Amino acid sequence: MKRLTISIILMMAFLTACGGSATTTAPSTVSLPDLEVTDIEEIDDGAKITVHNAGTAPAGDFNLHIEISKDTNPAGEFNIKVNGLAAGEEKVIETSFSGTEHNGIIFTEIDSRNAIVESDEENNEFGF
Repeated sequence: MKRLTISIILMMAFLTACGGSATTTAPSTVSLPDLEVTDIEEIDDGAKITVHNAGTAPAGDFNLHIEISKDTNPAGEFNIKVNGLAAGEEKVIETSFSGTEHNGIIFTEIDSRNAIVESDEENNEFGF
């Protein structure tokens, strides 16, 4: 046991003298996705919604929640499953609101069910 202790002390002294470290540290950054809606374009009876992963890791499947209005009153809610996004990837989701009387989108919320752990959870809503 004494021999093992002396060996460990000598190894630590050697590493320190060579500018090394006797301890290891985990990387300080973790790669995570960062989902956001970057644009909404109203079209005939629906919308084109641009979703983007601004993070450094891919995102698995997630939900895009959309609420539309009629004269500032809620008129309908829609949920669309998005089949994941690679890091840096952007997709345009086109949806129809046919059969729902409306004249505007209240807002959209990406990953509304919090299925994805993100680097920024505060930028998931977008609307006008």
